[in-house]
Amino acid sequence: MISDPNDADAQRIAAQFQIGDEVVYVPEGVITTVAGYVWQEKVGTPPTIALYGLACGISVPKDLLAVYVG
Repeated sequence: MISDPNDADAQRIAAQFQIGDEVVYVPEGVITTVAGYVWQEKVGTPPTIALYGLACGISVPKDLLAVYVG
């Protein structure tokens, strides 16, 4: 739950998948869980998640994942 709806950082974090979330790797239809993150860092900006590491052994961008509803 977001404590302050005007807090941009809180909204950004809430929009991300969390470790342990069940997801579908859409191109292959594989149901798996998020196991970790690959971070992207740039000087002067906070780090962002570039890729999600999946329990099936691959790392993919968020746009290739969907929430698993089972």
